[in-house]
Amino acid sequence: MAIATPNPVQKISPKINGIVLHILIQKQERTGEMKNGIFVDSFKEFCGSIIRRHGGITSNISTNAIIGVFLHEPNGGQIAEITAADCAHQIRQELIQRRQQQGQQIVVKAAINGGDVVVGSSTGLGDYELMGSAINASYQIIDATQVMQVSITRKVREKISDRYEIVERRPVNIANRDVVLAYLHLPKNG
Repeated sequence: MAIATPNPVQKISPKINGIVLHILIQKQERTGEMKNGIFVDSFKEFCGSIIRRHGGITSNISTNAIIGVFLHEPNGGQIAEITAADCAHQIRQELIQRRQQQGQQIVVKAAINGGDVVVGSSTGLGDYELMGSAINASYQIIDATQVMQVSITRKVREKISDRYEIVERRPVNIANRDVVLAYLHLPKNG
């Protein structure tokens, strides 16, 4: 990927247009030995490593969420919406594998949307301050998402519909307006 990681001491401003992948960890049911906090931290680091491996910028903003931002590549590189969907699918597959192999169950929900993002200074360990209208919208979209689902906006759906099966939803009210969302399902042909 040709996406450059920002210099940790430099602010990237003004706003940039990016695709946001927001993963919210709601709860974890454990049959293994790991303590809850250790498991959640390790799962967030796993999610962050997938996002960064795909060229995303991460923000480890709270104890139970991680946000990744993917920038549109110049010269017609991979579409950021597809990259975010690929990350969400890979994370979902890891959840299924952990459930089967280790008896660990974590309940998450996720959102993929686009819009303006401001990337600030590094907060350490490869994470950055992320803010902007797309980040704010992701919180509202995730609130309207059912557990173990990945909500996507209409614009994201248009970019990934050739590669992923999509499950339609009714419009939901976000910020006093009806927004058309869908659920990301499985990759087509695989």
